Amino acid sequence: MNILNSNEAYTAMMAGKNILCRAAGGILEFDDLDRFPATIFAKDGYEFCIKRETLTLAEIQFTKPVEPHDLESGQEIFIVMPTCILRTQYDSEHGDICLSVANGFAQLDEENAKLQLQAFGKTFGNMITDIEVKDGFNDKPKKRAARSKKVEEQKPTVVQSVINSIENSLVAESMIEKAQDTQYRNLLNELIERASLARTVIEANALYKYTAQWTDEQRKPLIDAIHKRLAELNPPEKSESSLMCRINNCQTLEELDSKVIEVQQCDPVIQDRLMSYVNQRRTEISLAADDRMPWDDE
Repeated sequence: MNILNSNEAYTAMMAGKNILCRAAGGILEFDDLDRFPATIFAKDGYEFCIKRETLTLAEIQFTKPVEPHDLESGQEIFIVMPTCILRTQYDSEHGDICLSVANGFAQLDEENAKLQLQAFGKTFGNMITDIEVKDGFNDKPKKRAARSKKVEEQKPTVVQSVINSIENSLVAESMIEKAQDTQYRNLLNELIERASLARTVIEANALYKYTAQWTDEQRKPLIDAIHKRLAELNPPEKSESSLMCRINNCQTLEELDSKVIEVQQCDPVIQDRLMSYVNQRRTEISLAADDRMPWDDE
């Protein structure tokens, strides 16, 4: 686990990463950032780390495979193979290692590498229990003597055969897409539940930061849940209810415009809700005006 300082953590958060925090020294476990004050990045005595995302495949949960841009040369990784786990070091010039990482078959720790292999096996109806961890890919590929080149071509390594089969099989792509969709749905359900239990407006709004890389369509269910909770935390007061009634009773656009000024003086939390009533009433008045005949004004 890489420990980040406040500047590094803030930069990572702005890039869409989920950040965890704890008091410096490692005595306590890292906790979600929304458990700390918003000024935490400006305070001393705290350290941060990036929360690793998880996937669930065939009811087995494991961390999201590591990506090339998250790795440094020489960093230890664990590559998921059909028959074992290979412990090695990341090398951007090593073809087999780079392909394994790029195709989603590398983890940062042994435990999650085993879980990923078990999930792949279970997807196809196989229970994988006894998993061996081997040291591999430790040396860069070397040029072979001409006399042995033919032998090497006739006997490709298991690793090369497996990677070529990643490249040619649609099954692996389907598995990755399924894992990503499952991850999204699990996270969405968790965030919706947290929104329903939010105790303050700040706590509810803090959930938006987990959707930085989502599309508008993916984000909409959470937005609806947050808006619902905000309405529960800030129910319309008597004065607001009265303003809503006066908005609905407006008969002209000029009269309605005067209510907009009152809306702008209300609590920002409820302004969006009140403006939705204004826009709805504006549409109703406009439609009613369009339906009137010239002689109706005589």
